[in-house]
Amino acid sequence: MNLGCHYWGQGRFVLNLGDALVPLILEHLGYGCQAPAKSQTVGNPGRTLLIIGSLLDDADLDRLDGPIDVWGCGWRGRPLASRNRDRLHIHAVRGPLTVRGLELPPDMPVGDPGFLMPRIIAPPRHRNGQRLVLPHCLRIGRTRIDERLRATGADRVLSPWVLRRQGRLRPRTLLQDARRLLAAGTRPMGPVQAVQAIAGAGFVLTGSLHGAILSHAYGTPWAAYDDLGIDTPAKWQDLATLLGIDIALVRSIREGEAWWDRTGQWAAIPDMDAMLRAFPHPRTEMTG
Repeated sequence: MNLGCHYWGQGRFVLNLGDALVPLILEHLGYGCQAPAKSQTVGNPGRTLLIIGSLLDDADLDRLDGPIDVWGCGWRGRPLASRNRDRLHIHAVRGPLTVRGLELPPDMPVGDPGFLMPRIIAPPRHRNGQRLVLPHCLRIGRTRIDERLRATGADRVLSPWVLRRQGRLRPRTLLQDARRLLAAGTRPMGPVQAVQAIAGAGFVLTGSLHGAILSHAYGTPWAAYDDLGIDTPAKWQDLATLLGIDIALVRSIREGEAWWDRTGQWAAIPDMDAMLRAFPHPRTEMTG
């Protein structure tokens, strides 16, 4: 059965890696993902499910109609208007900063659903030792690949733009999707391949929040990439609070490895069983 759900870039052929995890996670829980509609064929008619992204913001919520179920999303550091707050049914959120910012009960389950990915895509038996740099999706095209590799000391640039697993190309957005791939300048891959690359790496320097989440979930050493700026500091603070560490922004693999040895390796792992118990629909988990 499908659930009416929403995530950033939904319906596009080229997606940001974190958002591309939504269908994989819902499939693992026994559901397909359908754009919100009034269709009675979904398991949550008239409602919208949000599970990944910093979508607890008026600019995003205003685009959605009707009641909204939240399981794992985070806020962007700004208070919500009552018109949106009153529509939210919150079952779990990304981290403690979201709990405090939205004045939620202190026992609210916390954790990003991206931490479930090792249950869906098995960890590799061996790591390849590659040192990856994963820029934020809006910064990937601002620096040439050779310059980024030279500046960071990485072995390979991993693009945050990934291809949908299935679906038809939409002529209206095809040019924009092509520009995303051209800006990345790397070989296009699907979300499963991207997750496997992170899971098998020796180190990941990431400007993508879900690059950090996936790295930590798979036990891959990582650090937050200071790519002349960082997207939405509140979401990184939310993750830092969830993991119980201070996240430092670094510009090179060498600086990142020093941070990891000093701080990152001691980060906690969220209790995803508590998150799963809070999922607002019956689950029939599938093995990866």
